[in-house]
Amino acid sequence: MNIRSVILVALCIPYGCSAGTAKKPVVSENMFGHFWGIAETLHKIESKAFRSISLGTVIEEGLKAMVNKIDAHSAFFSPKGYQNTVEMAAGQFPGIGVSIISKETDADSLLVVDAIRGGPADMGGIKSGDAIIKVDGVRIRGLTSDEVIAKLKGPMDTTVQVTVIRDKKPLKFTLTRKLIPDRSAYAYHIAEHETLYIALKSFSEKTPDHMKAFLQQSKSKNCRCIILDMRKNPGGVIESAVKTAGLLLPHQSPVVSTQNNARVTVSHYETNGDPLYTGTIPLIVLIDNFTASAAEILTGCLQYHARTHNLPLFIIGMPSFGKGSVQEIIPLKNGCAIKLTTLLYALPDGQCIQALGITPDITVKPKTIPAHELKWIEDLFGKEVALANHITRAEVTGEPMPEKTLNAQSEKPKRSLEEEFIKALQSDSVIHAALTLGRVWHLGRATEPELCATHAGTLSFLKKTVVTDSFTATPL
Repeated sequence: MNIRSVILVALCIPYGCSAGTAKKPVVSENMFGHFWGIAETLHKIESKAFRSISLGTVIEEGLKAMVNKIDAHSAFFSPKGYQNTVEMAAGQFPGIGVSIISKETDADSLLVVDAIRGGPADMGGIKSGDAIIKVDGVRIRGLTSDEVIAKLKGPMDTTVQVTVIRDKKPLKFTLTRKLIPDRSAYAYHIAEHETLYIALKSFSEKTPDHMKAFLQQSKSKNCRCIILDMRKNPGGVIESAVKTAGLLLPHQSPVVSTQNNARVTVSHYETNGDPLYTGTIPLIVLIDNFTASAAEILTGCLQYHARTHNLPLFIIGMPSFGKGSVQEIIPLKNGCAIKLTTLLYALPDGQCIQALGITPDITVKPKTIPAHELKWIEDLFGKEVALANHITRAEVTGEPMPEKTLNAQSEKPKRSLEEEFIKALQSDSVIHAALTLGRVWHLGRATEPELCATHAGTLSFLKKTVVTDSFTATPL
């Protein structure tokens, strides 16, 4: 049977009907005419093309392009691609340890949102903001995000070469794949400010357990403020975000619902159980433009309940990413599958965050220069030791000169991964703002109790008391 016969057989199958039904086929936009065009194109390729090519490959690539045109997150999987997706969803797998934001198939690069602490990418030098353009020398244009991720993962201890663009320059990294541990959450006690700092980097199945343990430990520390950092959190398992919300909100609080393309509500999610956060101290949530999907849902849910139930809970940072769609992976009979956007998420107030995101209560822009940029500046400018042939400290103190060169500098002892991260936290301007807001909240409750009796009043007090954003200046 040639390819034209195959298409003719397909045309005889009622479209949109299952066996044994008498429903009328759904036909739109001259669908049969398009099928004839596909059949003729494939026939010409088979009979006249100079280059021999598998028609199966042509059809799969065509289906990939077709499904990708539906929206930015829909995709077609070949049998191998589908199997890789199933394996990744099943649990941990060896990879390089990066969080990414999905790309369009025809995009040239895949943006790295964050490198997981201690993972191969982090230790190898890949940073947030890098744009992956090649994997093992092959350009990723034409590949879906899932296909790029499949190329980055592989057998344990094997290497993969990743090419990124940073500051308009290509950089190559050879990384060894490792099993990436679950580091979706971690916490620190900031004793000087009596504050519990919790960072959620993604929503895995274990995230709610981590969150519960952190909140329980905070009770013994007598914390007067909690900072929940969800910056650069691309999302994850929606059920995990709902369980996390249950640790912060009363039992049966609405979290999110889903709606189909007819705007009909399909499902509701609400909290279950007793919360560990009781609303007696401020909870300050940090977000940025890379806070996406499940992280946005948790943020929007918390913001809604803070306003409607007068909780001392405030969202600060930058507007979030705006991904509020649900993708369903649908297996096909031939071993392939499609990932299709089927639903949209709606917050408890009915607002859909798709292409909108969450607007923080208080905008706080990061003002700290990234560590790698700061080091580059310090190496070249602003210090005596940056000058060639400078008089060294050894010369000043009369100590013996180093053997290498006059301007050789002693190497500083290397800090551990934990020490490096704590150092970054200490210089983070957004965390500084959150710590200040936590202290000012207590001040407001003591000095202006009437104004701070409501969420809106407290927010007004915080905004007029703490300078967190740019301001205008008028010349005298």
